Amino acid sequence: MKLSTLGTLAFCLVFSFSACQKKADVDSAKPGIVELKRRASVEPSFQNWTQLGIAQLQAHLLGDAVDSFQKSVQINPNAPIAYNNLCAAYNELKQWKQGEENCRHAVQLEPSLQIAKNNLALAQSQIQAARDRIRKLGNPQTGADFIKLGLEFYSLGENQEAITAWARVKKSDPLRAVAQNDIASASILMKNWSAARKAINEARSIQPSNQLFMNNEAWLISAQKTAEEKK
Repeated sequence: MKLSTLGTLAFCLVFSFSACQKKADVDSAKPGIVELKRRASVEPSFQNWTQLGIAQLQAHLLGDAVDSFQKSVQINPNAPIAYNNLCAAYNELKQWKQGEENCRHAVQLEPSLQIAKNNLALAQSQIQAARDRIRKLGNPQTGADFIKLGLEFYSLGENQEAITAWARVKKSDPLRAVAQNDIASASILMKNWSAARKAINEARSIQPSNQLFMNNEAWLISAQKTAEEKK
């Protein structure tokens, strides 16, 4: 079952989950996204924010896509496709609980919207699968298992539990940088900017040229700026 929005999506599977595109993908997408951002800024309409969100989602700028789709919802809170698009973005981020909530809302608004029903079914099946995997992990001991456990909690929207698991990856572990990057991602979602900055700084000090980490840093800057503008 594939994720569906108004556009065609590709799916990215990596440990470091947010903004998971390669540099070439980002560079090729930039001109179009920059123009769409300009349009949305000049004319902040439902259509413009939706088109920007789809472009960001297709480029795997997942955090930015969520922000754009949220603006679409704010403009038209009765548009079922807006909630479906948010659901698809959260599903791409493997935030199944958030995905479920938004697609459930989409289906409530329009019970015949099949893509929302498909995305809802995917989110619900993954929530159950995550609970099963958490039980099977039991009492993890290795860095890889802590990474896995954190990702399962993250997928259920239990970000503090995820951070606690990732923080148990030792400094000597080869996965320490990945764990810190994932802590940064969860901290951004919780709007804990100082914790996110601390974690991304450590991740980048270990692997300064890692594109995923650089993308996460860009997401942090963008998310913090957006939050400050709303004050």
